[in-house]
Amino acid sequence: MAQLSLRWRLGILMIVALIGLWLGVIILSYISYGLRIQVSALPEPDRLAATIRLIETSQGTERADVLAAVEALSFSVHFSDAPAEPDSNAADLAVAALYPNHLAVFGNRDVRVFQQSAALLPRFLARRLNPYVISVELNSGGWVTITSWSPYLTDPLGLPLGLGAGLTGVLIALGALIVLNREIRPLKQLAAVLNKVDPEGPLVEVPDIKAQSPELKALIAAFQHLQGRLRTLIKARLALIGGIQHDLRTFTTRLRLRVDKIEDDGERARAVHDIDDIIALLNDALLATRTGANELDEELIEFPALVRTEVSDRVQAGADIDLTILEDALNSSVLGDRLALRRMVANLLENALKYGREAAVTLKASDETIELIVDDAGPGIPLEKRAYLFEPFTRLEESRDRKTGGSGLGLAIVGNVVKAHGGTVSVDTSPKGGARFCVRLPKFQVS
Repeated sequence: MAQLSLRWRLGILMIVALIGLWLGVIILSYISYGLRIQVSALPEPDRLAATIRLIETSQGTERADVLAAVEALSFSVHFSDAPAEPDSNAADLAVAALYPNHLAVFGNRDVRVFQQSAALLPRFLARRLNPYVISVELNSGGWVTITSWSPYLTDPLGLPLGLGAGLTGVLIALGALIVLNREIRPLKQLAAVLNKVDPEGPLVEVPDIKAQSPELKALIAAFQHLQGRLRTLIKARLALIGGIQHDLRTFTTRLRLRVDKIEDDGERARAVHDIDDIIALLNDALLATRTGANELDEELIEFPALVRTEVSDRVQAGADIDLTILEDALNSSVLGDRLALRRMVANLLENALKYGREAAVTLKASDETIELIVDDAGPGIPLEKRAYLFEPFTRLEESRDRKTGGSGLGLAIVGNVVKAHGGTVSVDTSPKGGARFCVRLPKFQVS
C-alpha cells in the first residue's frame, strides 16, 4: 500500500477535525432544542395515550379541531370508520412485539400495526425512514389511525446518522493524531542533530531515525549528503588558499630581492612594508581557513609563556603594554595549535594598540579555564556592532586603508581560533573607557 505523504496526512487530520466540530454543533443543537439524541419512529406512549383519549372524548367539529391540533411533522392522525389497510409493500407487525409501555396504552382495544415500506429504498433505510401505522378501535366507535415517522434518519442504534458519522470521524481523528505524532517524532530528533552541525567542526553522525514518511526519509538522506558536500567544499577552499599562498610567496620573495635594488631608502622601506602586508594577509587568510576546516595541530602549550613572548616583542618595539599574570595562571597550559594561539594573542594586542595606543593585559585562571583579558584606552565598541564584530571582513572603521581600517580578518581569526580550541570570546567596556576583550580557553588537566 502506497504511503501517504505528510501533506496528505495533515489534510486528512484537518478534515476530520472539521467533522468533529460539525458533530459538536449537531449535539448542541439537539440539546438546545430539547431533543433526545436516541429516537424511535414509534410515538411516545404518553403522546399516543393523550391523542386517543382526546379523539375518543370529542365529537363533530371539536374532533376535527383536535385532529388538526395534534398533527405534526412526524406525527399524523386520521379518524375513520375502518382500520387502515396495508398495501403490498407494508409489513404487518405483531402487537405483542411493541414495547410494554405502548401495550399498556391500548388496553383491551383492537389494534392493527404495520410499517409502510418503499421498494426502491434499501432495507437498512426502509426500516428507519418508512412510517409506523397504528390503527386503534375507539370505545366510542370508529378507528383512529396514527402514522408516525422518525424525525430524522437513524442508525441501527437509533442514533442520528450525522451523529454516528461524527463519532466515527472523531475516532479516525484520534488515530490520525497518533500516527501524525509518530511521524513528527523523527523531525524532532533530526532537529536536535541539526543543532549540533557546525560547518567548521567534525561531521555529526545521524542516529538511526525510524521514519515512515518518504519526505522524512528524503530529508534525512539530503542532510547526510549536505554534510559531506560542506566538508568537501571546506577542504577544497583550504587547498585552494594554500596553493595560492605558496605561489604568491614565491613571487613576493622575488619582489623582495628586486626591492633591495631600489636606491631611495624611503621608497625601499615602503615597498618592503607593502610586501610584508601582502604576506601577512595571506597568512591571515590561510589561518582563518585552517581554523574553519578544523585542521589545526595540537600540542601542549604553556600559555602564560606564549603571552609573555608576544607582549615582550611589542614592548621592545616601543609599544605601551602592561602585563599582569596572576599567580593562579602561572603554570597553566592549554592543548592547541601554537601558531594559531600566537596569532590570536597578537591580533588582540595589535587591535588594542591600533585603536587605544596602549594596552593592559591580564592573565588569570580558574579550575577549568584560563582567561586572557586585553583592555585598551580607545573609543570603545558600540553595543550594536559587537554582535558581528568577529565576522570576516568586518571593520569598525569603514576605510580600506590598512593603516586605519585593516583587512577585516584580525578579530575574525581571534573568534575562529578561540572557537576551534573550545573556548569563548566576549567584548565589553574596559575601565579605561575603551574596549575589553575577554578570551576563555579550557585549561589542560591530567585525567
